Amino acid sequence: MKYRKVKDTEVSVLGLGCMRLTTKTEDGKEVIDRDALEEMVKYAVDNGVNYFDTAYMYHNGESEIALGDVVQRLGIRSRIKIADKLPHWNLSCPDDVDRLINEQFGKVQTDYFDFYLLHDMSRKVWDEKIVKFGVIEKLLKYKAEGKIKHFGFSFHDDLDAFKYIVDSSDGVFDFCQLQINYADAAACHQAGLEGLEYAESHGLSVIIMEPLKGGYLANAAKHVENELPKDRSAVEYALDFLWDRKEVTVILSGMGNMEQLKQNIEYASRSDAGMLTDEERSKLMKAGEVFNKGANVQCTGCAYCMPCPAGINIPEVFKLYNLCASVYTWETGPKQKYAKLEGHADDCLKCRKCESMCPQHLKISEIMDDVDKTMQK
Repeated sequence: MKYRKVKDTEVSVLGLGCMRLTTKTEDGKEVIDRDALEEMVKYAVDNGVNYFDTAYMYHNGESEIALGDVVQRLGIRSRIKIADKLPHWNLSCPDDVDRLINEQFGKVQTDYFDFYLLHDMSRKVWDEKIVKFGVIEKLLKYKAEGKIKHFGFSFHDDLDAFKYIVDSSDGVFDFCQLQINYADAAACHQAGLEGLEYAESHGLSVIIMEPLKGGYLANAAKHVENELPKDRSAVEYALDFLWDRKEVTVILSGMGNMEQLKQNIEYASRSDAGMLTDEERSKLMKAGEVFNKGANVQCTGCAYCMPCPAGINIPEVFKLYNLCASVYTWETGPKQKYAKLEGHADDCLKCRKCESMCPQHLKISEIMDDVDKTMQK
């Protein structure tokens, strides 16, 4: 395993994201497979992975609990770094900060977090929640007490909003977490590579999320794959695109099974800053341009929008809608799978509950009209 630093702390270049863990069905309910998680965590730690990322709302609140249980059973707390996040949507007054972080300490069964983030920052959330409720001041007290070792924020907004938050908090944060991959590199919907460089220029280490854009880059459509260099897999090139950058510290991958974990650990062992040639970088950027032209919705499948009051599986609907564009099969597979779904785009109630939770700021209710026109043809 290779390591890079956040301040004086060494972290593995590959981190285990706990948003897309292996699940199973118990009593008709989908739950995290604790045995599978324990096996993966043990293998990860034995092979040098020391960064584990969870959050309050992952797996409907179960992720923190499952990770905490596994860490306790394996007795590995001192060997790993745990990252957790403050859920701003549950803030209605300053005291909520204390309530929430202490609830999280209990769920994860720890008395400190190695990395603690303000979750899902945008300019609106920053102004209307973080500044309004004095959240920074509250959490800096926990840092002073040693209950937060490194303080940061995760971000989902455009480049201008990212610069605004960084400039408004100069010297406060140790790191930030950005959505970057070769399809999101140009800062159209996220901070992009310019945001990555801006973070480093302000002394912030950078953790990367969605390196495979919710899995879309793992199984690239043929017309996207044709643009990629040929001597590595699509997954390895997507990860190498990021490890190639000296500004990147950790890449978080939501590995759902042992095969993916083993593969990514192998890729990480070959990683290094400056590992790609100029030609490879150029090809990957071109592949990103081609992907963006073929994708209808910039959805990463994070499921923050769920559950839907109308019973629509929004990420699955958008996945099939994107698949129509990305593999040019308008009349075959995606439409057939869409027809078998229980909820369809025309069931949308236009309540916009999903839009208030979407990290990509998608106008989901409007997009559903386009989905309906396309998928019902």
